[in-house]
Amino acid sequence: DRASMPELVEVQNVAFEGFMVRRAVIEAIGLPDPSFFIFYDDAEYAVRARHAGFTILAVRDAVLVRQLAFDQQHDLSGWKGFYMYRNLFVVHFRYGENVLVRLKPYLIVLAVVVAVGLLGPSDPPANLAGYAFYITFWVGLVPASLLLGPVWQRVNPLRTLYAGLSRLTGPAPAADRLPRVGYWPAAASLLAFAWLELAYPDRANPRVVAGFLVVYGVLHLLGALWFGAGWFARGDGFEVWSTLLGRLSPWGRRTDGRLVVRSPLDGADGLPLARGLAAVVVVLVGSTAFDGVTRTQWWQSGFGKQGDAVAGPPTLGLLVVVALTAALYVAATAAAGRIA
Repeated sequence: DRASMPELVEVQNVAFEGFMVRRAVIEAIGLPDPSFFIFYDDAEYAVRARHAGFTILAVRDAVLVRQLAFDQQHDLSGWKGFYMYRNLFVVHFRYGENVLVRLKPYLIVLAVVVAVGLLGPSDPPANLAGYAFYITFWVGLVPASLLLGPVWQRVNPLRTLYAGLSRLTGPAPAADRLPRVGYWPAAASLLAFAWLELAYPDRANPRVVAGFLVVYGVLHLLGALWFGAGWFARGDGFEVWSTLLGRLSPWGRRTDGRLVVRSPLDGADGLPLARGLAAVVVVLVGSTAFDGVTRTQWWQSGFGKQGDAVAGPPTLGLLVVVALTAALYVAATAAAGRIA
């Protein structure tokens, strides 16, 4: 009970309501950051004060009477929600002292997309899950990786979840077997995504998007718990795709860690070979080719005349085009070998 508490209690945070601050604090760290505007400006100020050596104390017998009910934390769809998430992420990025804290914002984004997909409006245009997954993430991953390198390796929320789970489960039992697995899981992951995007009739349904993300995440977490953290670099199709694109980035690092401008081909030439890497490329090229085929008059008036009503024709078409791409790749490498 209150009476048994000390009169002064040291705390980690403070709300900008009823608090008092010494002049020495302002002289040392300045005023609150005005760019926050609303939400988490107090949390950021508290972190700065503690880092500067100051102590935050709560007064046991102080009484604060709030004139308005605080229900703004539920207003996540408007401008207040934007500032709430943005400022929360800034605090994590700016002051996170370990990788789990710094990567927490990406995990929050994934959780929000899944939650909105499962619990939000069922009408696709009214739900952000499809836009976030197919457009913001999948389409945006290409220019982000080409310009900045393998960004998904840095922000992959599944790596954050794995880092937490692995502390409970201990060492991965099959980490030494991962080289034998190669990139084949990544090829399968990308083929599954291509089927969802190009062949599944109800792909825009927010529940379907959220379900795919949940299943995808669970399977890859299980793979990582069995094979270790290296699983994501070999098995997660999105991370492998981002890494391949990142090899074409004009930015690179020398062996001493210095950032340099390079020819994109230099990065591609340094890509380590492993089992299944060609399969990843074949799936990417084949699925892209099939996407182009579905836009032709020949497809739309023939095999694809039923549109998105059924999954059979596009599924078969996708598999056939990927198989043809694989056959062309094998034939081309065989011819190149004979020429050499």
